[in-house]
Amino acid sequence: SLENKIINIKPDLIILPTKASDTYYFDLKKISDKHKIDLLYLIDNWDNVSAKSVIFSNQYYGVWGQQSYEQVKKIHKISLKSIFILGSPRFENFFRLRDTSIKRHYKNKYILFLENTYPREIISLKFLDKIVNTFKNFNDYKIIYRPHPWRKSKELIKIKNYKNVIIDKQLSQAYKKKDFSFKSQPDLNYYPSLIKNAEFIIAGPTTMVIESLIFRKKILLLAFKESSHPYSPHNLYKLYEHFKGINKFKNIFLNKSLNNLEKAIKRLYFKKKLNYNYIDTYRNYFLYRDKKGYKLRLSKIIDKIINNKNVQK
Repeated sequence: SLENKIINIKPDLIILPTKASDTYYFDLKKISDKHKIDLLYLIDNWDNVSAKSVIFSNQYYGVWGQQSYEQVKKIHKISLKSIFILGSPRFENFFRLRDTSIKRHYKNKYILFLENTYPREIISLKFLDKIVNTFKNFNDYKIIYRPHPWRKSKELIKIKNYKNVIIDKQLSQAYKKKDFSFKSQPDLNYYPSLIKNAEFIIAGPTTMVIESLIFRKKILLLAFKESSHPYSPHNLYKLYEHFKGINKFKNIFLNKSLNNLEKAIKRLYFKKKLNYNYIDTYRNYFLYRDKKGYKLRLSKIIDKIINNKNVQK
């Protein structure tokens, strides 16, 4: 039925936003090859090129940044002539809002704790709760704990045992129901205020580190050895290809031991000056963005493909 629809439409170009592992991704490859129709894949997420995908030759791809551009050649051994750096449309609003005042979701000052899909780092919450309770500079702070909406564990914390931890209101009901399915797709309009108004970020190896970098936040990246479990934070940090080089950001502090957690948090707290230009420039390596905006960049690439011009990054 999909092939019949495409035959009826007779498109010059097919465009598919994709994580590069869904059924449409493979179906459209076969159909476009058969009918000699150009196909443009727009890679959806930071780790899709390195962790979740098969990249085909003789197709066009729009990738996040120089990092994923290089990964296509390194991992998939494919010519780069049809791969171009495009960025991601989902963050355009983040860039527009990051230098504005956004209404707060929470009255208290807060530390935002961002969880990985495999939430082994949640054991650090009890240590963080104690630090907030004892460090005098945090006497009016709370920890906003944001579970991953599609977390791969149904082990929950008992929130009543934590004095300073609040489950993020956007996900609190889904968390209590253990409903970690795509039915609970979060509203992206909620994110800018949540991240921007945080005093700083504590995160496991999660793609929301990118969102935090857009807002130029101070970030404590948890990479401690929780256990010998494959999904222990230290293993994720070490083995996630898309996290290679993330430690070069001067606003990211790496925590490799729970014993040093308090020291790392205080170091983060007392670091006052950040070089925004450096953060933006280096973030472009992972997620590209220029003043033209995603819409114009995409439009120019489409024009080149349809008019059979030489497409380069």
